[in-house]
Amino acid sequence: MSPCDIEWRADCQLIGVGRYDGQMASKRRIVKVVVLAVCGLIAMMGQISFTEFESNIASWINAVGVQNVPPVLNKPYADTVISGAAISVIAVLLGYAGYRGYRNRRPRRAGQDALPWRISLLQLYRLAAKEYDWQFLASGSNHFSDFAEGLRQAGIDNSIRFWGRNERATSGLVGDSNMRQYIESQPLSGINADYWNKYQLDAWRVFSLDKSTLHITDLVEDNFQARTISTDNQKYRVLYYDLHVDRQQAEHWLASEAETYKGRYNQRHER
Repeated sequence: MSPCDIEWRADCQLIGVGRYDGQMASKRRIVKVVVLAVCGLIAMMGQISFTEFESNIASWINAVGVQNVPPVLNKPYADTVISGAAISVIAVLLGYAGYRGYRNRRPRRAGQDALPWRISLLQLYRLAAKEYDWQFLASGSNHFSDFAEGLRQAGIDNSIRFWGRNERATSGLVGDSNMRQYIESQPLSGINADYWNKYQLDAWRVFSLDKSTLHITDLVEDNFQARTISTDNQKYRVLYYDLHVDRQQAEHWLASEAETYKGRYNQRHER
C-alpha cells in the first residue's frame, strides 16, 4: 500500500488528533477551574474591597463638604451591585463550562475527528450511491453519465478541487508494462479549472461491465482507474489517473447542485 493511500492518512490523523484533543481538554479543564476560583475569590473580597473604597470616599466627602451624596455611594446599594455582578460572572462561566462539558460528552460518529480532507473519486461515488440515491447500477438510469457531467462542471466552476497523478511524465512509456508503476510514483497534483474545458471524466472506467450485455455491474475497487480523458479524440493527451477530490467541497456539491444533473442524459436523448 502506498504511503499516499487515503486510508493510511486517515489512520495517522486519527492517532494524532486523539492525542492532541486529550491534551487540550486537560488544559481547558485546568483553566476553567482557575478562572472559577478567581471569580469566587473576587466575590468574597467584594465586601472588604468596598470598605476601603468607602473610607476613601468618606474622607473626600468630608474634605470638600459635599451635600446630598448620590445613592451609588451608599454602602448597601454598592454592596448589592458588587455582589450581583460577581454572581452574574460566576453564573455565566458555570453555564459556559456546562455547555462545553455537554459538547465533549456528545456521542460522535466513529472516526469523525479523523475524516480526511481529501478522498478518492471512488469514495465519492460510493457516498453518492449510499446517501444521495444515485442509481449508478440501475439499468437505463444513465446516472453514471449524469454524475460525470456534473463533476466536470464543478471542476470548471472550481467548486470542487481535483487532484490526480499526471501521465505527462510517462508519455514516452505508452505501452510499457511498467507504465502504471511510473504513474503511481508521481505525486497527486492539483488540476486547474481550465483543464476541464478540454477534458472530462472517463465515466466508464470506474465501473465493472458485463461484457455480454455491456451493463454496469459494480464499481471497481481500484481508484487508479478513475482518470480523465480528452474531449477531442485524444488530441490533447495530458491525462490524470487516481483522481481525488476535496471532501468538504464534494459533500456540499452532492447535497445541493448535484441533484440537478440526475436524468439529464435521458432527457437529452428523449427529445
